[in-house]
Amino acid sequence: MVKIKSKKSEDIADDTSKDVIFVPVQENSSIRNEIPVKLSSYTVFAGENNSGKTNLIKAIISKIGSDKVIYIPAERIDALSEMKTSSKDDPMRDAVSKLLEIILDNTPAISGDFGELFKNIETNFSSFGVAKTNLKLNSKVFDKSEFEKMLKDSIASKILDYSVIDQYYGEDKKIAVNSVGQGIQRLIITAIIQEIGKIRTIGRELVILFEEPEIYLHPKLKEKLHNSLVALSLQQNVKIVVTTHDPYFIELAKDNKIYHVWRDDSGSTCIDEVIGKFLPKEWRSFNEINYRVFGVCGRDYLNDMYGYVESKLGGWKSVDNELAKIETQEKQRSYFPNYKMTMTSYIRHEVHHKTNEVSYGPADVDSGIRNLEKIISDKGYIS
Repeated sequence: MVKIKSKKSEDIADDTSKDVIFVPVQENSSIRNEIPVKLSSYTVFAGENNSGKTNLIKAIISKIGSDKVIYIPAERIDALSEMKTSSKDDPMRDAVSKLLEIILDNTPAISGDFGELFKNIETNFSSFGVAKTNLKLNSKVFDKSEFEKMLKDSIASKILDYSVIDQYYGEDKKIAVNSVGQGIQRLIITAIIQEIGKIRTIGRELVILFEEPEIYLHPKLKEKLHNSLVALSLQQNVKIVVTTHDPYFIELAKDNKIYHVWRDDSGSTCIDEVIGKFLPKEWRSFNEINYRVFGVCGRDYLNDMYGYVESKLGGWKSVDNELAKIETQEKQRSYFPNYKMTMTSYIRHEVHHKTNEVSYGPADVDSGIRNLEKIISDKGYIS
């Protein structure tokens, strides 16, 4: 198989950008070697289950410092109980705490009135378009002397007494936040983070680490969540880092920096930046990324590659002639009367015309992809 060109760890380490961080070795973890990582404004870590994505994220936090990040794990959130404790591990409370830090830093005279702020968070949540579901935040008012006596972390546990308004019952019904689904709770966190992005000062660095943001969400809400994170990442000194093994979320993020996370034979987590491609940028396909990262051997990626080679050679018959130099005659099929073509061309035609007869398997698709890779490589269509 022609190996995809990718930026290895040693290549990343050679990058002199200030955005390169060196993730340290972690005890009792799959992070057994120092890993250089260059974080862009929006970075995706994609890999199979148990590839070490969570270990990598936690190691990044240890390097950057927990006070500089907001971490939303993939584990289930127990929002109500955590909001009433001083636990720093709860993402909901951590996001609120950092929101308050920015507010208090930016407020010359504390009035204790957070009505407008909470209204903005409600509006942010409404933008996700969850049918007949709204967020209602009830603020508590503190005078200045109370603010001076309270630690910012304590305020975070008392400032919000909120509920979700469900309109499916014929009238507004308040539902405690810990009684709604995890998808809604994660959207609430994102609404809070959006407000952080709006009011933060430019000089304050903000790193948001979001594990598997796609879980618990309907596809249309995945897209809205993705778009909101991308919009936030466009602000100065903001970095969004997400992990995923969802092909749809990869499709949404295909124009951003993507790392393949995997384990070597010793069980150590490694990363490759997915940059070298058999398809040029204008042809870039999430089908290719899924094939490279997840090993998804899809007909759609074969079709993407075939179309690119066809654009270079001037027609599908020219592509078929090149493939005939590689593929065996035993695999040839007759898609048109009295015309035999290679198996790869047959698959391409079946994808285009959606016939009822499919006389090939995954191994044939994988072989076709490898053969097209060889043509692209041998003819120098990629650098």
